[in-house]
Amino acid sequence: MTALRGQGKAERLRSWLSDEADQRRHPDVDRATDLAVFQDVQVAGRPLVAESVSLPALLPPDTTALVVRLAARPPVRVARLGRLLPDLSVSQLRTILRRKDRSTVRALRAAWGVHPFPPPAAHWTADLVVQCPAQERCPDAQRCAESIDAVIAAAYRVYRMYLSAEVADATGAADRLREVIAGRRHHVRRCAPALLYPDTPVSVARWKRRLWTELAGTRTGPVS
Repeated sequence: MTALRGQGKAERLRSWLSDEADQRRHPDVDRATDLAVFQDVQVAGRPLVAESVSLPALLPPDTTALVVRLAARPPVRVARLGRLLPDLSVSQLRTILRRKDRSTVRALRAAWGVHPFPPPAAHWTADLVVQCPAQERCPDAQRCAESIDAVIAAAYRVYRMYLSAEVADATGAADRLREVIAGRRHHVRRCAPALLYPDTPVSVARWKRRLWTELAGTRTGPVS
């Protein structure tokens, strides 16, 4: 983290073009980084968003977190990266993504002995999986991002009801989430039934048991 401090996002991404980009990573560094994020979450005392590939793979299945996974096909990711680094060739953009993904997998295996991307298990570890539905290049990146943001925001409102045990509002928030998803169906690969059809009374304990409820087959959410 010290080595990367002060670098902009574009500069950090360009660094993956170097053959030595991955050599500075060490399992101890990755473990320390993940533990630091865990500690921040535990002591925050307020809503906190953590952007991390490794944390969802390390969380227990009865966690109180809302886990959101963003998905996109490789060509869409390449095109997205090209908007940030327009001077690079498609081959260079693919190299950056390939090396970055490969490094992430190796680092998590070395640090914790787990794999971050084992489909379809990766979706089961997430309460919400949203995606750009395009096959090659997103025709309207801004509109796509707005649709994904709307789904995440609507899901968060239901999740917040579990944390505050607001029974009446939970039903209304779930109704709104289903409406939002209906208009953006292709942007949603998975939504936990606990978000779509919350049991009442909602509570933190019920949220922690959401996978048990889902596996019992009481409800099914949209999964493609």
